[in-house]
Amino acid sequence: MVQRAESILAPSLPQKDNAVVQKEREIQLYFTRDVYEYSTATGLPMPMAASKAALLQVTGLLDWVEGQGVNQAKIFADIEAWQLETYGQDNFSSLADYAKVFTLFETPDIVQTWQDDKVFGSQRLGGLNPMAISLVTVDGSVGVKWSALLAKLSPQINDAAIKPFLGPAATLEQAVNQNLIYVTDYASLGAIVASNTAPGWQAGRKLMAPIALYVKTTDFDGLQPVAIQLDQAPESQVYLAVDGQQSGNKYRWLMAKTFLQSADININQIVNHLAYTHLIEEGFAIATHRRLAWQHPLNILLTKHFTALLVINELGALTLINSTGIVQQILEAGLTGSLQLIENAYKEWTFDDMDFPANLKSRGVDN
Repeated sequence: MVQRAESILAPSLPQKDNAVVQKEREIQLYFTRDVYEYSTATGLPMPMAASKAALLQVTGLLDWVEGQGVNQAKIFADIEAWQLETYGQDNFSSLADYAKVFTLFETPDIVQTWQDDKVFGSQRLGGLNPMAISLVTVDGSVGVKWSALLAKLSPQINDAAIKPFLGPAATLEQAVNQNLIYVTDYASLGAIVASNTAPGWQAGRKLMAPIALYVKTTDFDGLQPVAIQLDQAPESQVYLAVDGQQSGNKYRWLMAKTFLQSADININQIVNHLAYTHLIEEGFAIATHRRLAWQHPLNILLTKHFTALLVINELGALTLINSTGIVQQILEAGLTGSLQLIENAYKEWTFDDMDFPANLKSRGVDN
């Protein structure tokens, strides 16, 4: 009996099984497909599972919760300690006040340096979202084509903007030829209208889609921000790093950087994280359970990656992507705009996009 159980669980390909085991696989998959059904009620463009499939993964969620439990408890305790320490105070009267939330956790070093331009530039490479930065090239064979980008840029973004970083003889055209210009372009936001009840001043409006240019200098390993344009047309408002050095423009430049950070967070959280990680992976999880028996080597390999995925996504649908969820409360597109971002991104997505080395190469950041 034990040997029989071990043979069922042992990895095997169906074509190498005898007729009895092959029939067992068919029966197993028949019942599995009944549970792992596709849902048409999610409102999402990618394949999603019916809610009952998530119930089978609750035990996997328990393992995940156990691993996160200590850290989560520390976060909640930190918040309680912060509330006690600041009771009766105006907690956020200045940007520096945000550092008060670190009571049990060590205050991150970036709290002291986040307004520095070099730190801002370095975040495009080693921050929350390193997937937006691209090299600007003459022909566009990798990265972004200069002529296409130039057509969208304000005349204020000119040779004078880069001279303080690359020298008095520097020109944008030369810098592009020398592979010294990089860009983050959040054009996809410009196709979105925020929901009427979205937070912030863009509610009910077409979202602004900022562009930022950076230079690579010889005296710094990271990137130096040069200019931030708040939207996609040449007449859009522009802020320059060189102007930000002047005391009267310091906070205008900081405002522009904060605006770009907000755009970056929206794209990263909705597209890179929610759509390209959680939601797209669900289709692979459903297909694995519906088409591969438990003892199939690929099932054994992949199911570890899918542990608790469906139940986490189900909880996400309840807490994130609904009319009162976190997406609606904190992201500038609100719920309807964020769902449109997901749909637009999914239309452009292909399986080849999951090739990370190829992605780096296509953006010109594989060096």
